[in-house]
Amino acid sequence: MVPMKSMKTAMKSSVMTASAAYSSVAETTGLKAKEVKAVVEGLVEVVAGELKKNGNFKLAGALNLKFKK
Repeated sequence: MVPMKSMKTAMKSSVMTASAAYSSVAETTGLKAKEVKAVVEGLVEVVAGELKKNGNFKLAGALNLKFKK
């Protein structure tokens, strides 16, 4: 059995951080990471507003969010 400490570090290493995701998208699109972050934050604001107003949000057929009470 693997020691608990080793399992925790192994699990953490496979998760992508937000800044790594911004950098990855920036490389793919040719934008700066700051610009990508601004776009994502703007999108989050729109999604939050729509969820409060309508209770659901769909993004390009790939993401369907529903507000649960």
